[in-house]
Amino acid sequence: MVLAFIIVYMVVTVVVGLLASRLVKNSTDFIVAGRRLPLYMTATALFATWFGAETMLGASSRINNEGMLGTIEDPFGAALCLLLLGLFFARPLYRSGYLTFGDFFKGRYDRKSEILSSLFIVLSYFGWVAAQIVALGLVVNIVTGFPVHWSMILASSVLILYTFFGGMWAVSINDFIQTIMIVGALVVVTIVLGKQAGGVEAVLSDRPDGFYNLWPEPKVVHVLEYLTAWMAIGLGSIPQQDLFQRVCSARSEKTAVRACYIGSFMYLTIAAMPLFIAMTVRNLHPELLNMADHQAILPTLIKLYTNPWIQAFFWGALLSAILSTASAAILAPSVILSENLIRPLLPKLNDRQFLWLTRACVLIISTVAILFALPQDPTAAHAADSGMPMIWELVAESYTATLVSLLVPLTAGIYWKRANSRGAFAAMVGGILVWALFNWVLHAEFMAKIAGFVASIVFMVAGSLFRPVRTGRDSFPHLQQ
Repeated sequence: MVLAFIIVYMVVTVVVGLLASRLVKNSTDFIVAGRRLPLYMTATALFATWFGAETMLGASSRINNEGMLGTIEDPFGAALCLLLLGLFFARPLYRSGYLTFGDFFKGRYDRKSEILSSLFIVLSYFGWVAAQIVALGLVVNIVTGFPVHWSMILASSVLILYTFFGGMWAVSINDFIQTIMIVGALVVVTIVLGKQAGGVEAVLSDRPDGFYNLWPEPKVVHVLEYLTAWMAIGLGSIPQQDLFQRVCSARSEKTAVRACYIGSFMYLTIAAMPLFIAMTVRNLHPELLNMADHQAILPTLIKLYTNPWIQAFFWGALLSAILSTASAAILAPSVILSENLIRPLLPKLNDRQFLWLTRACVLIISTVAILFALPQDPTAAHAADSGMPMIWELVAESYTATLVSLLVPLTAGIYWKRANSRGAFAAMVGGILVWALFNWVLHAEFMAKIAGFVASIVFMVAGSLFRPVRTGRDSFPHLQQ
């Protein structure tokens, strides 16, 4: 029954995506849903930005090992990102009327800044998309027993199909439907497993000392690691293209801002449920804590302690969470690749041709991400034996480029009149180089992101003040407000 439900669900998802493609009349419809999304769809789309593999499987696997400190990056950092987006970035980005961050960097700075920022954004998505593909493969493998690599390819085909035809309309409509399913399933599973585990008090009690600490030990290394966890998604995702598209798909500036606040609240509250479910393992089946792959703990609990109806509901919700995250994550770098890196080389391209170019880029990005995600041992029957990349590790690295190189010139471009192209270019290159120095040469990974971020600020200021060049700010009066 579970397999049948999953098959039906996948078919329905594709059908919704194909129907949504009827709304796609031009490239603006495909990329930002014609800027017509209402509040409820914009909010669920923003909520779905990261509520996928990392939260459902990655964060839930870390809480048993590291306690609440293991969840700072997600869900706390993710909720922080949406809050900051609403407070400081949604208004100016929506007013800009751009399709991509690359467009912003070109208009505010110059073509060199557009190319470099676009390359960083595209590269940053491969780990993120690969993490979702790994999760899809994990789920299908557990439910069906298919070999891991075929599980990845089959599930990814559904994802690619509806994203290819429906673009942001398909992503947003499916996000809304999938969010309803996610919330309903998590509520049911939380209640069922909570009761079997002895109730909320039994699950939350008898935890190791410091399990619920939200502050690190007062040691330099721990404090730096703690700050890095907050910064990873909390700051590093602000210059991400999928967030940009979701904000700019809203039907008004006010809708975009409100959706950010609602999405932040939804993320922080709904994400608590998979964490609680994962915590029931100590009460229900502590032997599972010895599993080689802790990403499989939550799915295994569902398989062992719920009936087939609840299992079907949960697997559908888990797939919903992953698909809703992965679809926009594939669309975002595809748009950057087509709009900012390829289109300038083809100046005679009309809008219809550009639309199909963007669709072709969806296939390119998806193929590269699948190759990146495929297990070391494709013949393995089970995910734990295949050498699949860890979801959390893939996601954690995907924000580095945007955090240490793009956040500073983006913020300066909006709020600092003297920011110029020389400073922006220096900030992008300098931030990445300093991060690489600390990470690979000095082997000080615990402070590499912070060092790169601080260096980006220094290079931005130095480049803008000491060797001023003509700025593009005068061309953007909407950014003055």
